[in-house]
Amino acid sequence: MERVETPVVRVEYRDRVVELHAPSPDPAQAAAIVLASPRACRDVLDGLADAATLGSLHRGEHDATVRAAARLLTALRAARLLG
Repeated sequence: MERVETPVVRVEYRDRVVELHAPSPDPAQAAAIVLASPRACRDVLDGLADAATLGSLHRGEHDATVRAAARLLTALRAARLLG
């Protein structure tokens, strides 16, 4: 009886890596996170300005956003932070 061995190219056993993402915060928590960072506030405001320029805030779902932006402008004028 002749013993014949065939080479094994490569066998690897790897543990499966699964990334777990934290659930998104609710809107109030997200707002608190953004308001705690001047850079994040600026990024959000710049994004809103870009969206308004592109016309994507005209949809009805953004009515509350536009009203909030109007409130912000009124408050900034009242506080004499805008010229």
